[in-house]
Amino acid sequence: ALAAHDQALAVGRERVSSQRADMKSWQTRAGDAAQRLAGMEARFEEIAEERAIVAAKPAGLIREIESGEEVRERLSAEL
Repeated sequence: ALAAHDQALAVGRERVSSQRADMKSWQTRAGDAAQRLAGMEARFEEIAEERAIVAAKPAGLIREIESGEEVRERLSAEL
């Protein structure tokens, strides 16, 4: 009976050890996932800023072209 009890204790300890290792592994993976999500969030913010810059460029380019045309017309009129 004592041998069976000792064996049951050993099995229980092994099971607890295995479960603790699993918990540590999952906690590590959860930390890695949180870091990846934070990195993705930062990248989304960068992309949003880049999109805003790109969206503003066409209007700026149109203004630049129009002002260049005005200068060209003025110079043509002066000549």
